[in-house]
Amino acid sequence: MNIKNLKNKVNKKARNNIKNNKNGITLIALVVTIIVLIILAGISISLVLGNNGIITKARDARENFMKAADEEGTKLNELYAEMNEKISGTSNPGGSGGGAGENTIIAGETATGTNKTYNDGTNNENNTAIIPKGFTVSEISTEQTISTGLVIYDLEGNTVSDWNADTNSNNIPDVQENYNQYVWVPVIGSLERYDGYSNGSKQSMLSYCSERLNYSSTTAASWEIAEHTAMKNSVESNHGFYIARYEASKNTSTNKAESKKGKAVWNNIAWGTSMTEIGTGAVYNAEQVYNNNSNYNVTSTLIYGSEWDAVLAWIDPKYKTGTCESTSFIVNSTGSGNYSDTRAEKGSPGSTGIFDVKNIYDMAGNVYEWTMEAYDTYDRVFRGGCYISTGSAIPVSRRGDSGPTISDGRVGFRVALYL
Repeated sequence: MNIKNLKNKVNKKARNNIKNNKNGITLIALVVTIIVLIILAGISISLVLGNNGIITKARDARENFMKAADEEGTKLNELYAEMNEKISGTSNPGGSGGGAGENTIIAGETATGTNKTYNDGTNNENNTAIIPKGFTVSEISTEQTISTGLVIYDLEGNTVSDWNADTNSNNIPDVQENYNQYVWVPVIGSLERYDGYSNGSKQSMLSYCSERLNYSSTTAASWEIAEHTAMKNSVESNHGFYIARYEASKNTSTNKAESKKGKAVWNNIAWGTSMTEIGTGAVYNAEQVYNNNSNYNVTSTLIYGSEWDAVLAWIDPKYKTGTCESTSFIVNSTGSGNYSDTRAEKGSPGSTGIFDVKNIYDMAGNVYEWTMEAYDTYDRVFRGGCYISTGSAIPVSRRGDSGPTISDGRVGFRVALYL
């Protein structure tokens, strides 16, 4: 081999070595680059998706923004409500002992200017009532809770001091005997009528009765239709009405019906023919108590059959479904009404005690009470039992009927108020 060939061979081998080394360096660089990229990708993913990543922080920022917006909206609504209260003189219902707002009232206060809202401070579902203009919430502690019978008084513009039972029990008979009293009856939902009981069994009379006289052969007068509609709408929209605490008595000075303790029952009175039948009839005299009197913001009427039933359903909710127990006040009123063969004065003790349920006296026993309910095409319905019978035969829920122009010593009436 000559020197020239040897030189060429050496140069060729050297070139091959250099080429192989260059390929090796390129592969290592690629692997390193990939590893670096993977590390950087992991770091990027962590920065984006981690607990403290961009997406988490963005989500937190959005939630904080929405929360702040809600709080700001709430504050603005409160501010708007407060502004409206100042402008219109209204406010949200307050509570007894919680401080009354411009449109709320507490026990012992009188509703002036307009109707007020009263909250009895309990956690009961029905703990709010509307106090009509001109009336005062009782300051007697046993008459301030709606579930047991919230009582309002018509003090006729007078101020009665220290009539709270907790401070001066001697004044209680004075206010109860000298001023009209009414009890708030809460009504949730629609105003309905229900079948009563007699001798322990359900009556079948409801199918022959109507809330107002409105049969195919006899249509109610326009005044009766209008008043029934107004009453029903008021009771359902205001979630309640007021029932006279006592059977009606007669004020001999004004000749108006009253609801006061210990007064002689106004009995031997016919139902009447209309609310304009001057001087006669329970319908007319019930209308005259507060109607067209600007000092009060209520309408007084003879109690409706549906209002009577609303009281009984309030006392025993099973009355609505006709499933009252045999011992229920609705089925057997013995011991809860005057059935002593002697007519008693309103709110006075009968043969076995003072008969009140929910602070309402003598709904059972004593005298039958006319209602606005009609029977068939002419007669009118009375409720409440009678002193001449027994509480099991003629309980508080039973219906009876008589001609509207007939008066009887066993029959009286009771006033109701709607807003």
